[in-house]
Amino acid sequence: MSAAADLLSTAAWEAQSFPDRGKRNSFWSVGENVAIAAVLMSMMMLPLLDPLLRWIFGSAAQSTGSIVQHLVLVVGMLGGAIAAREQRLLALSNIAESRLKGAAKEWVQACTAAVSIMTTSYLALAAWQFVRTERDTGHALAYGIPVWAVELLLPAGFMVITLRIFQHSARDWTRRISCAAVAVVFVLLIQNYSHAHFFVPAAMIVLGIASFLGVPALVSLGGTALVLFMGAGEPIASIAVEHYALVINPVLPTLPLFTLAGYFLAEGGSPRRLIRLFYALFGRFPGGPAIVTVVVCAFFTSVTGASGAG
Repeated sequence: MSAAADLLSTAAWEAQSFPDRGKRNSFWSVGENVAIAAVLMSMMMLPLLDPLLRWIFGSAAQSTGSIVQHLVLVVGMLGGAIAAREQRLLALSNIAESRLKGAAKEWVQACTAAVSIMTTSYLALAAWQFVRTERDTGHALAYGIPVWAVELLLPAGFMVITLRIFQHSARDWTRRISCAAVAVVFVLLIQNYSHAHFFVPAAMIVLGIASFLGVPALVSLGGTALVLFMGAGEPIASIAVEHYALVINPVLPTLPLFTLAGYFLAEGGSPRRLIRLFYALFGRFPGGPAIVTVVVCAFFTSVTGASGAG
């Protein structure tokens, strides 16, 4: 009852203080959902258009493979922003949500939010340094579109994630500003002591505690990389370089497409119909249920990329 009362009071306060917040959030939410759907559709259609263009015009589109690879970057950053909006960023632990209550839970969430805000801000800074360097190279993706224009989604995406973590860090603005102030204190400490001999072990202990308490996995992994690079005196832009190199790997475009295929199959009720089909074909034989299981798993492995052995 108390949790429900807190939720209602918070909703009433936000509705009174920000009467148009729901409309703004709805507008941006719909825009993001439409954008990621359009990008996924483009990833499916572009490879299929190549044979058609070759047949009609005698030549394919420019750099189709490279465009699809960079669309993976777009999907990744949009997906991260949407996950932050829905408070569904994956975490290595959820002890704050499942075990703590009341003031202790709010205090722990505020501390983990401060660590998350600091880490994602540094990741945004690293991405911006990388984009600024890439801008000087003048490389083009296709049709005169500069590569750095697509890479700009890296710092933009991390900044959106940072703002949304800040938005969800507490129920009221006073506590949110307090979380941001703690994050600023962390930044100042890092700036002053990043070259000290105790920086890496101390920072890793703080990050380990924060990971145990429930910070998102991107904070745990990205924070670890930041600590190690800072401790070694290396530029943090190297993290964004590796991030970009991994994201545009030619193998990765298959992953969201497999996921999308699985989603379409699940939403259309295909699994139930296929199980009934294969059971009608093989269920009458000795060991029929086992045969049906193997055949269904093999079919879905070929379509969705999932492993039947898993």
